[in-house]
Amino acid sequence: MQTASSPAPLVFTAGSGPVTHRVLCYGDSLTAGFYSGGQWFQPYGRALANEMAAYGVTCQVAVCGLTGKSAEEMLLGVNASLVDQCGVLWKGLARTLEEDGPFDLVMLMAGTNDLPFASRRKTAAANLRALHQLCHRRGIPTVAMAPPLAPVGDASWCSNRRALLEDMEIAFQDLAQHLTYMDPSIILSHEDPLMWDPDALHFSQIGSYMLGKSLAKLALELCDGDPASPAHTRRRGLKAPACPVSRQQLALKLASALEEVKPPTILSPCAGGAELLKAA
Repeated sequence: MQTASSPAPLVFTAGSGPVTHRVLCYGDSLTAGFYSGGQWFQPYGRALANEMAAYGVTCQVAVCGLTGKSAEEMLLGVNASLVDQCGVLWKGLARTLEEDGPFDLVMLMAGTNDLPFASRRKTAAANLRALHQLCHRRGIPTVAMAPPLAPVGDASWCSNRRALLEDMEIAFQDLAQHLTYMDPSIILSHEDPLMWDPDALHFSQIGSYMLGKSLAKLALELCDGDPASPAHTRRRGLKAPACPVSRQQLALKLASALEEVKPPTILSPCAGGAELLKAA
């Protein structure tokens, strides 16, 4: 059932002064930051914005996390409005680029929801390629993030994932000028329980936070087109996210009201996890 919802992205702005860098994070529930059964969300884009600002820029990071949607569904709906499995309304990728841009970079993480279905899995890499090319035709570079290796994965799931990653590598071969490929598993180990929700498929709050924090320098380099730029020196401490996003806030895209919410206790009971979410 659809909830009262705005189709616009959830936007996080960080830094002071005029916005100089605009990033779109597009994908499925892993991009939305889904955890705790979908009652709460901690998008990695939030930590990404804060960490980019720590390098001295003012940025906006727009998040479109379509829970439950496959790469196939995202491609079929590029010009449409899409309702995800949480009842949240979103725009297709082409609509988002046209109506909410311009963007300097698109970070796309999808494919996890294609893995359980043989027909979708076989075409997932081609569908992902088409989504990236949609951005490239508009002059926007992209980061292709593979479906991460998750603790929930059994032997069959892991085999299907490996096959998809091999297909992605082939599909992306001639896109290197505009596409940067990375596997989130190099940042978030499937063997580290702190990084994962109890469902063993989605990131924990800490996992999303660490992913966004770790991607900031790459995002800056790709936005500016100069990996050697001396501007990419971290200038100040990072303000860690204070609270998650409720499902209602996600539906209404109320980023400006996030700090006013008093959620239940949702931090990891592990002392180490709680410390990690404090300001660095």
